[in-house]
This record gives sequence, structure tokens and C-alpha cells, in this order.
Amino acid sequence: MISTARVAEFLRVFREHAGKVGGVYVMDRGKNRDALLELGLTKRQREELILSLTPDDYCVGPLREKKGAGHVWIFGRVEEGREIYIKLRVTHMPICLSFHPAEHPLQYPLRGRKEGR
Repeated sequence: MISTARVAEFLRVFREHAGKVGGVYVMDRGKNRDALLELGLTKRQREELILSLTPDDYCVGPLREKKGAGHVWIFGRVEEGREIYIKLRVTHMPICLSFHPAEHPLQYPLRGRKEGR
């Protein structure tokens, strides 16, 4: 099982890259655009939510990316009563591949878990 420290390190690197390039690049997919309206979020709120993720929000990863280089990490967060599916990747820049309401319930293996258990 992945450690909380490993997930925290990924998030630290993701945020560091976002700071260097001036934000998070979100893939321009219809599902991602529609999610802003459906969830009542602005682009800025979406970015703030992504950058505020914690290891408690971790679902799975790293997984080998099917359509590109690197690995993806899946996170989830409940906002306004809706569970959001968030897929992230860091190569030379921080990328959000998916940000939309979850199609299935997500599992959060690190919630409430203390390191060393």
C-alpha cells in the first residue's frame, strides 16, 4: 500500500510545478468544461481546489498513463454534495487530465490512516 508521505510528496511536487509555470493546465475536454457549470465553480475555484488536495483525498496511483508519458494519480473531493473525480499528472508541467463529477463512488485508502499502521 502507498504511504501518506509518498502521496504528500507527489502533491508537493505538483504544487511546486504549478508555482513555477503560473498554475495548473486543465485538459480542454467537454467533460471538464461542463463540470464547472454542473458544480457551480469558476476556473479559479477549480484550480484552488486542485491545489488544496491532501493525502486524505488520494484514491489511487501512481498508474502508468495510457495516452502519454508518465504516471497519473487519482484524487477525489466532495464539494456541494457532489463527489469530484480528479486525475493529475506531472511531467514538465502540472496537468489535470480529468475534473468532473465521479461516475462511481471513489475509495479513499488513506483517510483516517496514520503512518506506520
